[in-house]
Amino acid sequence: MSAKTLISVEEFDRLEEKEFRYELDEGELITLTRPGTDHGRIERRLLMVLQTYLDVHGGGEAFGPDILFVLGPNTKRAPDVSVVLRDVGSVKEIAGAPDIAAEILSPSNTKKGMQRKLAQFFASGSKLAWIIDPQTRTVEVWESAVGPSRILLETERLETPLLPGFTHPIAKLF
Repeated sequence: MSAKTLISVEEFDRLEEKEFRYELDEGELITLTRPGTDHGRIERRLLMVLQTYLDVHGGGEAFGPDILFVLGPNTKRAPDVSVVLRDVGSVKEIAGAPDIAAEILSPSNTKKGMQRKLAQFFASGSKLAWIIDPQTRTVEVWESAVGPSRILLETERLETPLLPGFTHPIAKLF
């Protein structure tokens, strides 16, 4: 087991993002490698369809992985795609959790790490999370940190009561 790298929030805020992205997990520095093109395509497609829906229906914004959410005094996390259904103004980081968090699995993700991150989102107010698996072409739907409430297949559609009328074929994410 490797040693954790613990840093202060002030040190975290001074890190420069070039080759890596960073998150802060209760003081532990998490270094994330930049994802590849498949990951980027899924991220872009989901972000675009969500923002298009929000532009038409109003009431929120969709963000990519460059926006950090401050989930606690020593925790800053960034989902691959997020939806915030409240006005957050013009800020560098958003206080509190996104209403919807979407994570696209990559080979570096661990089940334990993903569960921990989702638990932090839900504890801070997230209402829904989608875990998108490019390998199986499925989407896990999480409505709490307990575990997925259902798993959507490539032939199904992404929908949520949080976004009335929103529907998108899972297959079009891939």
